[in-house]
Amino acid sequence: MPNFCEDCGSTITTTQNFCEGCGKNLQELRKQVASQEICARCRGEFDQQNTMLTALGQKWHRACFLCVRCSAKIPSFAKFGEEDGKPVCPACFKNVNVPNCQGCKKPVGDSYTNSFNFSWHPDCLRCATCKKEGGKEGLFEDGGKLYHLNCFKF
Repeated sequence: MPNFCEDCGSTITTTQNFCEGCGKNLQELRKQVASQEICARCRGEFDQQNTMLTALGQKWHRACFLCVRCSAKIPSFAKFGEEDGKPVCPACFKNVNVPNCQGCKKPVGDSYTNSFNFSWHPDCLRCATCKKEGGKEGLFEDGGKLYHLNCFKF
């Protein structure tokens, strides 16, 4: 997910240390934010009504400690991931590192097969034309889809 420079609006990737649009030093800004008593998300100050938590080397309002991908609130006691110094909820973090099934394009989860350099749910490992399993004749792959030899149109 791209970030945007607050000064000029240029897109910033996670590997950049400087904004290409205005030259702002992004690492220095991150350090300043972490050392100040301002929220890493909203940049608001903390007062007695706003409870502060510290995570990922930064300070956050509890209400601002949200998943960078889905905006779900992350409880302060929960395990969470990190993406470019921002929190990622357990559900999103789990799905980031899980391959998608070549057949249905959904995350494969715990039960999958690696065949033809792709990951597949067992039920998705079927001929793209007749939808049957490989059987004795087997399947071959063409363009990310599986076929029986007699089902493939040359």
